[in-house]
Amino acid sequence: MGGILSGRPYRGGNRAVESMPEARLTYADAMRVNKRTYVRIEDDEWGVVVHGNFEYPVRIDRHYLHFGGYRRWLICPLCDGRRVSLYIDGQRVGCRDCLKLRYAAQHENARGRMTLRVNRLRQRLGWPAGFASSSGGKPRGMHWSTYDRLAEELERLTEALTISLGKWVDRAEMRLQRMSR
Repeated sequence: MGGILSGRPYRGGNRAVESMPEARLTYADAMRVNKRTYVRIEDDEWGVVVHGNFEYPVRIDRHYLHFGGYRRWLICPLCDGRRVSLYIDGQRVGCRDCLKLRYAAQHENARGRMTLRVNRLRQRLGWPAGFASSSGGKPRGMHWSTYDRLAEELERLTEALTISLGKWVDRAEMRLQRMSR
């Protein structure tokens, strides 16, 4: 939401950015974002971000490395800071700070973040999503120490999530009882 390909206008405030690879424009993958959005390199110092019918000029900076070579950075047109990624928000191109973009997880409450973490751990272990789903075994090629650490963290988070959901259900039942009186 509010990323490079969303086409949504800037409305102010903080908005979440989905974790889509096409939600941001980096110099490294500038030429392969998609057919509609790309960077046309004009010279070593300037490029043009083409997004649909719009073109946004963007400066490119070189940072020379100690052992030779260089790294290119995109310069945010709003704050003049060196950035790896720039975003398009309606008619503006800028960095996360200037456009006041936030990650989707920053809009979640503690229980939502725990659920996301549990699902990420289960995915890493190759198990089905959902904290109530059955568990599988150790994935092939994973070290036992890594498996033990992830399984222990998953068990701890599942227990905390179960307690949190139990408290939530208790509060919901109390509210229903009060409303039915």
